[in-house]
Order: sequence, then C-alpha cells, then structure tokens
Amino acid sequence: MKITIDSEVLEEDGLSMQDFSILLYYISGGSGTLNKELCEKLREDGFLMRVPDGYKFHNGKNTKIRTWMMKSDKGTGKFDRLIAIAEAMRKEFPEGRKEGTTLYWRDSTKVIAQRLSKFIEKYGNHPDEDFVKAAKNYVAYFNGNYSYMQTLRYFIYKKDTKTGDEASQLSSWMDNADQHTPDNDWTSTIV
Repeated sequence: MKITIDSEVLEEDGLSMQDFSILLYYISGGSGTLNKELCEKLREDGFLMRVPDGYKFHNGKNTKIRTWMMKSDKGTGKFDRLIAIAEAMRKEFPEGRKEGTTLYWRDSTKVIAQRLSKFIEKYGNHPDEDFVKAAKNYVAYFNGNYSYMQTLRYFIYKKDTKTGDEASQLSSWMDNADQHTPDNDWTSTIV
C-alpha cells in the first residue's frame, strides 16, 4: 500500500501528522490503545471506534482518507487530472436527477474524481480520452431513454453492499470500445 499525505491537507480537517500517524496504525489493522488522548480525539472526530481491547479504524472514513490522498497528490498532477476527467465525463451525462430516485445523473465533480481514483486503483490507468469516450458511448447507447441507465458514479464503480460484488460499466465499455456501433444500439429500434 502506498499512502502519500500532505500535512497541509490534514490541517484543513484539523488533524496533525501525529494524529495521522496514530490513525495509520489503526488503518493498517493495529489494535490496543497507542495514546489514549489522541485516540479519544480521533474517536470524537469519527475516525476510530472503541472496541473491548482499545480502538479500531472506522471503515466509514475510507472516502475521507482517499480524498486526503488525492489532494496530497496535487503536486504530481494526479488530482488535477482526475478533476479534469471528472468534469469532461459529467458533461456527457444528462442534467438533473434520475427519475424515481434522489440520485443526480452527474453527481459532484469531487465525488466523480474519487470514483475515478478508486477505478484506477482497481482496474488500472487509461488515457484521459478513453474515460470520456466510454461515458459518451454509454449515454448515446440509451438514445434518450435513460430508465435503465446507471448514474455516472455507479457507471464508474459500484459495490453491492449485500454481496460485496464489485462492478464497473466503465471498465466494460473501455474494454469493448471497438464493439460499440450505432447499428447494435437496441434502443434505436424501440417505437
């Protein structure tokens, strides 16, 4: 595992490098109590949970950790790249909410950048234009009838909370980009 964290990014959320060092111990599976005062502070902030033998990392904070890592990679251009790809992909999806749900088709740029980071971690990196092309082809495939189309966040990456299964329509559309043509678009035949 590679973790790069900029102390200035942590300070934005009121944490020090000492706080993060304690947190990292628990992220990597540590147990017991390292520093009761710091552990209590991290528990109050929602990063740790009390358990019978001390503390453990609260998995609900994984997104926060990923955000810190993305922001810390700003110097390498990774964060800026993900934001640019996210903005371009968002333009391909419809505006507003998916009918019958509370989900927005596009979601926020930050959420989409986080999903892209997770996608790259799981499925590997691709040229920027491949991400946008896959999104464009996916939306075009539905020919304006978006009832069965996934929102952008779930198009990129989705984990079933009940079964633990992971899926990515984005990966499928990238891997099969040469197979998509307007001729095999089933929605164009609907009357």
